[in-house]
Amino acid sequence: KPYWLNWRGSCCRCGLIMAAPPLLIHFEVRQIGADPCVELDADVGCSINDVKIKLDELCDVPSLCQILVAEGVVLDDDDVLSDIFPSCSTIELTLIISLDGVIRDLADDSDDFKEVMHGALTALERLGPRGGNDAIDILLEAIYEGLVSDRAVDVLLTVAGTGNEYAIAALNKRIQDGVETGDCLHAQALILVSEDVAALLAHPNQYVRHEALVALSERDAIDEQALGTILALLHHEDHVIVTIALYALSRVAAVGDERAVDAALSLLEQKQSDIVRGAVDALGTLALRGDAKVIGVIVALLSHDDPAVVRAAVEALSRVADSGNQLVISSLIGLQTESASTVSLVMTSLAAVANSDDRAAISWLCSLLCRGEAMIVRKAVQVLSKLASPGDPLALDSVRSLVQQSGTWLERGDARVVYESVRALAQVAEKNDRRDIALLVELLLHGNSGVASIVVKALSVLADGGEPFVIDSLSALLDNPVETVVQAALNALLLLGDKDGSHAAVTVRIQLEKREASTAAAVARALVWVAQRDGELVTEALWLLWHLQEREEEVVSKAAKESLRKLAVEALV
Repeated sequence: KPYWLNWRGSCCRCGLIMAAPPLLIHFEVRQIGADPCVELDADVGCSINDVKIKLDELCDVPSLCQILVAEGVVLDDDDVLSDIFPSCSTIELTLIISLDGVIRDLADDSDDFKEVMHGALTALERLGPRGGNDAIDILLEAIYEGLVSDRAVDVLLTVAGTGNEYAIAALNKRIQDGVETGDCLHAQALILVSEDVAALLAHPNQYVRHEALVALSERDAIDEQALGTILALLHHEDHVIVTIALYALSRVAAVGDERAVDAALSLLEQKQSDIVRGAVDALGTLALRGDAKVIGVIVALLSHDDPAVVRAAVEALSRVADSGNQLVISSLIGLQTESASTVSLVMTSLAAVANSDDRAAISWLCSLLCRGEAMIVRKAVQVLSKLASPGDPLALDSVRSLVQQSGTWLERGDARVVYESVRALAQVAEKNDRRDIALLVELLLHGNSGVASIVVKALSVLADGGEPFVIDSLSALLDNPVETVVQAALNALLLLGDKDGSHAAVTVRIQLEKREASTAAAVARALVWVAQRDGELVTEALWLLWHLQEREEEVVSKAAKESLRKLAVEALV
């Protein structure tokens, strides 16, 4: 110690406290299996854990995975350097990679156990392949435990790498043993570490097969190796594996790939219906649109004994048949089936293949409107409205007839049939046709709010704003005792009223005190329209609005005040 410092470390001349120079220990650290040694200096006040943190950076070994040995003695993390190394000479240490700390932390049961466990898994991830088979076993156990399973699956790929035989064998053993809680996650891990994912489509475990399918489906580029494996699996003796391979083929092969198409065609002669169905589904995805050979083969399958194969053929034709193909259209229309779901599927395919105004398709769809099954009628009128042009006599008469049956459908509780028929009428009817407008206005008398909403939209399509016939027809409903009827009429008037004032405005004359709040609020909004179209009624409208704003119901008073404000602004302008 310099002569000018006293025993307290203060200067004898001025009494200023002087910082003593740090006392350092020099370490030479040798890692087993790694050269050369690493050198570092540490303050005598540091702990062994502090030394491990420095070695974490220098050796790229997580501190959690380090064991330091000096002269055959394992050093504890809490040991202070000055206590175990009293002399400041150079110390030789041996660094051993150990997974004891990881195992300890993965078994942690403290309040922040998940954070501790994730830290342990991160240490394993950084350690990577250096963790060896022991690290793989630890991760497999972590997957089984389920607390940090997803993270453990991700880390396994880093530690084991692709194609690691030990990991693959260990995973297969666990899956074979039927560890229920980890089956799905073990399957995901097996997919990650396997080099030939397509080969796992033949795995005996259903979870593995499913995960292999998912993995293959998510690949963007065409994988030739996977495609070759899948084509080979199409000849597997197990029909379940063949079906799975067909499903995978449609997701791995490119559209128009001749190898894939020919392979699927070759399986259509199989006796197992599930294989035939899978082959048809694959052809519907892989064949080019308009492929005459594929179309002919699939059309022939419409007479198959298995209804599931027939449905698959119908659906496939919607994807491979070229537009307007009369062979396909006539085959679909001529299909004999009592299944409502199959008929509905035929109509979907027909909508994709048939051209607009196809007489055969329109005639067949119109015939279906007479069937009593709601699902078929609803689907038929939807497709009919897409194929038929406005004014088509057959389609228009059929839709009108269906709309006239609305009361029956509503009594049966099938309001959606009415919705679709009204929408279809708006598509196939001609503009401002009084017969169709009267038919729609008449529907408002049913008092069904859902139907009324659809009718108002249909009227806005079929009728021009201010059309006198429309205004008079709707005005006649304002005195109806049914609240929903009045509301619907008011909404339609607000939407269709004349904007140029060329026609006499409708005077809203109803007993407001007897009306429900929702109707009174609609009246308040309608009064603005009334006053805008007939100046002589402004005074009456203002008086009614003033009366309405004093109603107790908030919805009424709010609507009345907004209407008064609009009229006041217009008067000022």
